[in-house]
Amino acid sequence: MSKARKKMTLQKVLNRFPEHALLIKELYKDSDSFRGLCEDYAECSEVINRLDYSEQMIQTGYREEYEALLRDLENELIYVLTNKIH
Repeated sequence: MSKARKKMTLQKVLNRFPEHALLIKELYKDSDSFRGLCEDYAECSEVINRLDYSEQMIQTGYREEYEALLRDLENELIYVLTNKIH
């Protein structure tokens, strides 16, 4: 992963959870599993931003599935941050 991509990934998580900025930076630097979780979160968020609200997207439920996945990833991030799990 490029340095720019890593920075963008970290920034997305920091923007979503600014109250945990110090812990996020620490975990992102030190924990491969946390970094992977952040990467999944950023990628899912990007996919949602690229999807449109066309009739086809609504009927297939594609966007809805990604939104549910994003919520699951956010919940996992919250769990890790509030329990300081590496």
